[in-house]
Parts: sequence; C-alpha cells; structure tokens
Amino acid sequence: QNELIIRGTDPQHVFVNTLKAINTILTCIAIGFLYRRFWLDELFSRILRHLRILHELDIHVPPSCILQDASFWAETLFILFHIPPFVTFEIPMMNWNNFLVYRAETLGAAINVLRVFLFWGCLREWVLGKLPRRHTVASFTRIQVNSAFTIKLLLNGR
Repeated sequence: QNELIIRGTDPQHVFVNTLKAINTILTCIAIGFLYRRFWLDELFSRILRHLRILHELDIHVPPSCILQDASFWAETLFILFHIPPFVTFEIPMMNWNNFLVYRAETLGAAINVLRVFLFWGCLREWVLGKLPRRHTVASFTRIQVNSAFTIKLLLNGR
C-alpha cells in the first residue's frame, strides 16, 4: 500500500483498498492465532501443575481466563493497529524548522513491520523443539527453558 501511494497511486484506489482489506483480514487471523497461543500456554501450565504438584487437571480453559491476561490485551492492541479500507489521512508534524506530512499508510506500514515480533515465539519453539526431553530436564534442573535460554543457545551456535 505504502509503496503504491509513494509512487503516486491514489490512496482511495480500488487496489489500495483491496490491500487494506487483506491487511484487515490478516489482522483478524493474527488475533485468532494469538488467542490460540495464550490458550495453549494456559493449558500447558495446567498440565505442568498437574504433573508437579498433583493439582487436579482441568483441560477446559474458559475464554475469561485468557481475556483477563494483561499481556494478551497488550499484544492484541499492538496487532490491531492497521489502516482499514477506505480510510486515509495525513499527519502533519514540525521537525525543527521543517514541516513534515506523513500519510497514514506510511505510519501503518512502519508499525506493521514491527509485527515481526510474532515470529519470535515460533522461532523459540523451533529451536527448543530440537532439545530432547527439554521439559523433563528443565524440571529436574529447575531452570526455565524460555526466550533467554533460546538466545543463549543461538549465541552458542546450536
């Protein structure tokens, strides 16, 4: 969208609005995947509680359990930011003595690039998935196999 507008395409052109609609659909799908990830995390923590302290296992995770999590809402709000179809505007700013005007599509593209953080969870699980019996080893040694551990593994070249 942004490149088309920079090259002179009208922001209200059908093709630009189609791309914005696709972005809206992908945003909804990303929020669905985010909900699923938080649901699986809660289920896994319940399984660990059951295995470690013999807490009764309840595999029914109600939506209220996930919707009460502040980190879920923080990530959801971050993912929700996009420019919907048929919406365009300019944002004027003063930078020192220069008057700058940013298009909404330009700021939307810059913020959409930050969604790359969503792939960190996939990369972390892929790297940790190569470790044999990682949950058993983590339980016995009482270490947390998390993002910090993954970064240490990647820095060691494994």
